[in-house]
Amino acid sequence: MKFCSSELRNSFLFLLIFVAINTSSFAQGGTESPYSRYGIGDLQSNGFIHQTGMGGVSAGFNNSSAINFGNPASYSTIKITTFETSANIEAKKFSNATQSQTNKGASLNYLTVGFPVLRGEWGASFGIMPYSLTGYDLTNPGSIINPNDTITYQYNERYKGSGGLSRFFIGTGIAPFANDTISFFKSAKYYKLKESNETAKNKPHR
Repeated sequence: MKFCSSELRNSFLFLLIFVAINTSSFAQGGTESPYSRYGIGDLQSNGFIHQTGMGGVSAGFNNSSAINFGNPASYSTIKITTFETSANIEAKKFSNATQSQTNKGASLNYLTVGFPVLRGEWGASFGIMPYSLTGYDLTNPGSIINPNDTITYQYNERYKGSGGLSRFFIGTGIAPFANDTISFFKSAKYYKLKESNETAKNKPHR
């Protein structure tokens, strides 16, 4: 077994790209919700595109050319350097008894890389994804009376903000006996047991 040095070099190159893209992409809020004004903003999903397409399944998903952030143990099966990214586009409509408004926004969901360290036994992954997004632009009209001249003055309060929180992750997964299991299923001993059709059920009890 040899360390996949070329895979490691490619992965560190991707890391440098992450640093460059992070400043311009994740600094921009990708939501247009007035509710993101409160707290740390709208919390974002942790699922990657594969898990999202399967209704959020994460723990049971394992693929040698895909990254599963929800199951770090699956990193051990990564066989090739894998780069994943996705974008999100949303449109939200807000309305009350007198008016309605439709807001649109776009954001980068995540940037991540997975690579084998020892092919078939040890893999790793790192990346960056938004934890929460903030994006709002609200106007609140009001009025105030000047007690000196009893004149009512109209004014508008404007609340505007954008941004959010991002998180960087790194993980690794090791399966030291994975090749032993594969070798057994390819061995003559396995085929001999399979042909004899022996099971614990049909063995005589003593």
